Amino acid sequence: MKTVGVVAEFNPFHNGHEYFLREAKRLANADYLICAMSPDFVQRGEMAVISEKRRAKAALLAGADVVVAMPLHFSTAAAEIFAEGGINTLLSTRAVDSLCFGVENVDYEGEGVMILRRAAELLCNETDSFKECLKEKLKDGATYPAAVSMAVAKELGEKYADAFSTPNSALGCFYFKALIKASSKVLNEVYAVKRSTEPQMKSATQIREDIGNSKEYVPEYASDLSNALTLKDFDEMLEAKLIEEFFSREDFVKELIKYQDMGEELARRIYREKNGRMDFSTLLPILKTRNVTYAHVSRALLHVLLGIKESEVEAFRRSFYEKGGYPYLRVLGFKKSAASVMKKMNEESRSEIIMNLSECENSSFFKTDMYGKLLYDRVYARKYSEKPEYEFAGPVIL
Repeated sequence: MKTVGVVAEFNPFHNGHEYFLREAKRLANADYLICAMSPDFVQRGEMAVISEKRRAKAALLAGADVVVAMPLHFSTAAAEIFAEGGINTLLSTRAVDSLCFGVENVDYEGEGVMILRRAAELLCNETDSFKECLKEKLKDGATYPAAVSMAVAKELGEKYADAFSTPNSALGCFYFKALIKASSKVLNEVYAVKRSTEPQMKSATQIREDIGNSKEYVPEYASDLSNALTLKDFDEMLEAKLIEEFFSREDFVKELIKYQDMGEELARRIYREKNGRMDFSTLLPILKTRNVTYAHVSRALLHVLLGIKESEVEAFRRSFYEKGGYPYLRVLGFKKSAASVMKKMNEESRSEIIMNLSECENSSFFKTDMYGKLLYDRVYARKYSEKPEYEFAGPVIL
């Protein structure tokens, strides 16, 4: 039995994802595929436009055999922590033999994928010259990904700048770094799928931007793109949370910087807006700068809303290395034909296998997942007058 793992958001699921899952199994010569998927909140600091259960079902129909949720602490994180969280979620299953990820229009098949691995090895063992170059580029005002790209290129050669030339190739490099850090055997069996350029393919970003006119770019079984949520739907909740922080804390800035991705400068700029609206719609355009991206600001604000603090993220990250797996794995869906994979997970994983939201209430980390799920479903139910999804207990089973 051979099983390949993938990390994905599927936000929303589209034709390119169907192609990717098919190619992942083919390249890895795998019998089964496990997907570590973002739940209802995603890496750009936004909520998924389609709920986790609908995306998990689409993934299963497209070829995935088991879908597990990445914890919210990682699914909403910046690229490196997101990648580590996805990889360690897969490794926590104790059922994955290989890894496959998608890249944009860069050829990383065969030998090319070693560019990403070599760059990752440098990131795991930074030289003094690399650290100095990185420090200089950041001081000059470069974003962290751009600074890392330039420092890697200077240390290893210009072709290694490709490791950070696109978002997915950067994630690929960070996947390698996570595998190296975990000393995983999966490191020796990693594959990359180049994005298809067929006319019926559009990126998830393009689909989200024109979600009402994109049915031709998604499989029929995932074509219901109605009832999407946006950041605006959470405006009042964020404002209430920031007001609560402002009035209940002696030092608003000191308390705010405890949240993941919230540096002191950003916290002070939020404080200066205390007399105006303090919601996503108002703050994002104001706080975004040349060096502080929209995604960075959105992630920081989302972490305030979800109550995700830096100390908690670091403790969660450490838990994997201390115990050989995360405290829990939340299963979003599986196929009956993947019974052998589920059996292996249940017998060999050091993580508690969770099938619904009521099974792990004593875990402080899991309570954040539960809160995020309830928050998303309540907003959805209020907006569209439908029954909250969390009331449907248990994973999708096909």
